[in-house]
Amino acid sequence: LDQHLQSQTLYQIGIRDIAYNEQYQSSFREFVFRNNHRNKDWEFCTIDLSLKMGSVSCTELEDKIISIEAVQALKTLYNALFPQKRLRLVNVGFFQSPAQNPGQNWHTDYDFVRVDEKYTKVSPVVTVLISITAQQYDEICRTTTGSTVFCLGSHVSPTQIGKFCGEEKSKEKEEEEEEWLYRIVQPILNAGDVVCFAGHVMHFGGAYNYVQP
Repeated sequence: LDQHLQSQTLYQIGIRDIAYNEQYQSSFREFVFRNNHRNKDWEFCTIDLSLKMGSVSCTELEDKIISIEAVQALKTLYNALFPQKRLRLVNVGFFQSPAQNPGQNWHTDYDFVRVDEKYTKVSPVVTVLISITAQQYDEICRTTTGSTVFCLGSHVSPTQIGKFCGEEKSKEKEEEEEEWLYRIVQPILNAGDVVCFAGHVMHFGGAYNYVQP
């Protein structure tokens, strides 16, 4: 196993489609160590364990997630937009980011928005992050326990962003709206807090560089 991992890229290494014993219905089908290109070691990487709900049954988790108010609101929204379709749970994963975790690279969970994209599209994939533990933030050092970083507006067509800002608006107003559309945020979550975002929003797992006082 060590030789297999060492032979792969240090950015993202792991094993997918793991065979599992049918006797046990709750079983991980994939585990991945997530890294970034600047880091040369995967000792402190984020561990990503995926259940792959299409292949594995875990009714306790499914029932718990579906009952979350934010998830119910998402299902209602998507049903209004696409009455002929339904938003369903397709995967449940667990992320464990140890202290000294270097963080990840910018990425999306679905497609990137192309530079020449004419319209903003509704992503068929929505990621729901649920914090199991309370995240920490040091205001002086600006360090966290690995909170996820998001680029607001990265899911919007560049063409439409120009229309939002408007050529006829004042320069000050245009800069203000561009700053809002592409603002970088890193919400610090309490245990049980939920963040939902479209599959083509740019984001990455932040570094765990927080030091307990």
